[in-house]
Amino acid sequence: MLAISDKKEVSVVLRVRIEIVLSALLGTATILTAVWPTWIESLFGFDPDGGNGNAEWWIVAVLAVTTIAAVALTRHDLRVTRRRTSIGTP
Repeated sequence: MLAISDKKEVSVVLRVRIEIVLSALLGTATILTAVWPTWIESLFGFDPDGGNGNAEWWIVAVLAVTTIAAVALTRHDLRVTRRRTSIGTP
């Protein structure tokens, strides 16, 4: 049976893994939207800006900021996890 400190460590490691996957997905969506801005319209069949492209660039900006925030959070949590592991502190 896992001790409470082991459960905490597992949950932190799981959270870091989820954050890494989320950061990768957000980064991919940012690049995809910047390179092929009409993929949203192709996928959903909805054109929110009437074809001038403003909505797509706003989406790129929001995705980029969200990606940067997710990467920063992931780096912080990964550093904390590595520090705890190297020190041996629960």
